[in-house]
Amino acid sequence: MGSKETPVEDAEEIVAEIRASGEAAVELYESLLRRQVAPEIARTVLPQGMYTEFIETASLAAYARLWELRTDSGAQREIQGYARAIERLLMPYFPVSWSALTA
Repeated sequence: MGSKETPVEDAEEIVAEIRASGEAAVELYESLLRRQVAPEIARTVLPQGMYTEFIETASLAAYARLWELRTDSGAQREIQGYARAIERLLMPYFPVSWSALTA
């Protein structure tokens, strides 16, 4: 699972347990919101690995630096994928600048 090279024998069971835990956390979060708990407090019950949505701003140079660091062969596979996704998003809009910054 994840970046590990060795397979996990009970991977399907582990995935089911993780999913059930996440679903229970979301149910609690939604219950807290219905009970008028402030969203920033209610979010504390959500798992760290939960997908979230956010707005991010940075300079093109900062993204190029992130790309440089995170596409290194020693970087975790998931962050390498994230860095390549950033490149796919930025390259069409800034082909000359991106090429110069990542050369």
